[in-house]
Amino acid sequence: MRIKRQSIFSPVAARVLLLLVLVLLAPAGFTTSPFAAHCQTAKPLITAVASVGMTVEDLDRSVEFYSSVLFFNKIREVELFGNSWERLEGVFSLRIRIAWLQRGS
Repeated sequence: MRIKRQSIFSPVAARVLLLLVLVLLAPAGFTTSPFAAHCQTAKPLITAVASVGMTVEDLDRSVEFYSSVLFFNKIREVELFGNSWERLEGVFSLRIRIAWLQRGS
């Protein structure tokens, strides 16, 4: 014969009760602390990014995504190939495509 445990609270009721206790016990000035006020008026540490490089599987698809969804403008695209690039990367018949995109000024 197995004894079944019964709880007076359902899991949902227990979570609601915990949330209610946390809200009631939270200090009133938590969101208006001097530290929070300082963070809202402080100058950000990073104001611009010069460049970011990444390797992608499909350059055309990535340029389309960054252009249509994130509103970047394609500035330039080049294709690199030849013996010097093959020796540098150690890959025979290497072709590298690079695209420059810009957002803002």
